[in-house]
Amino acid sequence: MIDLIESEGVVASDPKPDLLPKQFQLVHRWELQDELVDTLRQTKHHAGKAGVLLRCHRIFRHWRCSNNHDFAESEHSCSLRICPHCCRRRSLILAGRFEAKLLGKPMNTLRYAVLSERNCIDLAAGIKLLWEAWKRLRRSKTWKKYVKGCIVALEVTRNLKDGTWHPHLNVLMEGEFFPVEQLKQMWVKATEYRSEFAFICAADAGTVRELIKYVTKVSDLVGDPDGLNEFLTAVHKRRL
Repeated sequence: MIDLIESEGVVASDPKPDLLPKQFQLVHRWELQDELVDTLRQTKHHAGKAGVLLRCHRIFRHWRCSNNHDFAESEHSCSLRICPHCCRRRSLILAGRFEAKLLGKPMNTLRYAVLSERNCIDLAAGIKLLWEAWKRLRRSKTWKKYVKGCIVALEVTRNLKDGTWHPHLNVLMEGEFFPVEQLKQMWVKATEYRSEFAFICAADAGTVRELIKYVTKVSDLVGDPDGLNEFLTAVHKRRL
């Protein structure tokens, strides 16, 4: 049984999606999607992107399984990094994949860390410096002594007051206890004394979800074509 259902013109009134009932969270993403399309059209990245973002998750195919369970599947996904629909889908897939791999590992061997660069005006340059510092850190003898393996993900936040960017890394590591002061000293050295912010704590059940979330809070870029343009330029063809 197959039906095509087109969804347009739906507006969410509550700005807090986490407080909305589950069935209305998609409606909120549609509203954000429309606002992002308007902003994207004002950037140099609009060609070929604004149209596919606008069509994403607008038409759904209705499926019914052999057990008579109904579900809908989008006919078109844009796969853009700023799309609220595709970002959510990708984060859920990655979170499920990593949670499955971590299942069964002793929780006392897992730790969550945040490693930050100083705020920057040029996002591309800031991301490059951050990854270079990360490479120096993970190649150090002390890091190899404490850490057996890790998953790292880039996250970027935007300071709306002064327009600066705050790139940082979320790290889920497996290994021995890592003294936070020692990690801070190592991070200072790895960043060549640009930053001393390093945070570490024991991992819990929600750590993977925190790690594999959106690369940036796309709602912060709505109505900011210059910021959106710089973000898309800085992350183009970058592994995050």
